[in-house]
Amino acid sequence: MLVFRLNKKIYLWDHCKKEIVRLNEIDYQDFDTFFKLNIENGCYTLQKSVSNELKVRIEKMNKYSAINNFDYTFKKANTSKPYAISIVVTNECNLRCSYCCYSESFNYTHDYIGSNDEFNYERFLNFVSQNYQNNDRVTIGFYGGEPLLRFDAIMKLVYELNKLESDFTYTMTTNGVLLEDTEINFCIENKFMLVVSIDGPKEIHDKKRKTINGHGTWNKVMKNFKRIKSINTEYFNNNVSINSVVDTTEEWLKVKHWLQKNSYAGSINFNSKPHQEEIQYNPWESKEVDMDKLIENVDSFIELLEAKSYDNIESDSIKMLKLIHARSEKAPGMALCDPGKSKFLMDTNGDLYSCDKLDFAYKLGHINSGIDPLKSSALKSDFKAIVDSNCVKCWAYSLCTPCYAHFATPDKLELNSNYCLNKKHNLLLMLKVYTRLIEKHSLDSVSELIMSYP
Repeated sequence: MLVFRLNKKIYLWDHCKKEIVRLNEIDYQDFDTFFKLNIENGCYTLQKSVSNELKVRIEKMNKYSAINNFDYTFKKANTSKPYAISIVVTNECNLRCSYCCYSESFNYTHDYIGSNDEFNYERFLNFVSQNYQNNDRVTIGFYGGEPLLRFDAIMKLVYELNKLESDFTYTMTTNGVLLEDTEINFCIENKFMLVVSIDGPKEIHDKKRKTINGHGTWNKVMKNFKRIKSINTEYFNNNVSINSVVDTTEEWLKVKHWLQKNSYAGSINFNSKPHQEEIQYNPWESKEVDMDKLIENVDSFIELLEAKSYDNIESDSIKMLKLIHARSEKAPGMALCDPGKSKFLMDTNGDLYSCDKLDFAYKLGHINSGIDPLKSSALKSDFKAIVDSNCVKCWAYSLCTPCYAHFATPDKLELNSNYCLNKKHNLLLMLKVYTRLIEKHSLDSVSELIMSYP
């Protein structure tokens, strides 16, 4: 459970029923002495008399808090086979971006591998031909390195896949440097969903996205990006988007405004390094408010929501509010992907992984033999062990959305304390925001404010 103050009032977050309850001063006094957590079974023991309402609530929390009652659910695929397959067609890249997971900035990473990492498209084609037919719907995503360095292999594979009876859709993420007319027309013809990595305006982009020789790439990439629109405006508007990576809220705001000013579709992600100190950032920002003060200024955030000034609100904050708003009476649980069941990633060697966020020590099989169910089960068991030991007693459990990758090291899964601290920090802020919202507005109005976020 969590107790917090807001505007001189005291609230309890019931992490089992997912409810925010206002406490009276009697219940709050010396709060830490009221309850003792039994570490072995995760239950709370009353240490002194409290109001009957709070006593009943604690009893209900204990009912849900027994470790054996916590639920582990896995996202179900719509089919019996993976419906999303990511292919690393090369580890080579023509850029040296400062935040790339291949760079020396990361502790746990690949090296940039030379020309011997050949993608065997015929091996993959054979796998698909044997396992997908009869109008199966599958999304194939091409990644790197820089995937357009192996444009020849991508063309051959797509050409052969289009001959099969299955319904294939294609995606590709590219840095855009090699995106000339031939590549553009190929993507248009095959209806690729195309994501181009552009970190906003030139001064931000060129600081981090450089060539091997250290030169900025913004001019070249933007020329190619705009060329897509000049060739086919409809395709550009419906199938092309930008992915941006930023380090600070100041950069986030500049990139957000740059995207909107130019009417570009895009997403913005904060750069963080695995198992290194993660960036502490404000989940919202306004030009008129000092950033340092705003982090504690709940009412400023609410004013932005009420004015529907969504340009100044980071999307992750809204996701947290939606989680809080959608609370239920069910016992808490985590919805995890089932490794290798709904999607997988294949690298240049043909090795299979659950996704692009997990590799190295987490191989699940090979394209020639498929996913090893024992390895998939072991990954789930290791994650569950971390949750059982650390998470079920945490007040943020029912609002937390961790991924296997958050706990991945080169050897095994282990608790990432930086992730946990940052998650709880931001969730507490959003709990305060939500509490203030329901004080000021009806639930219908709160729902409308939150769900109107584009």
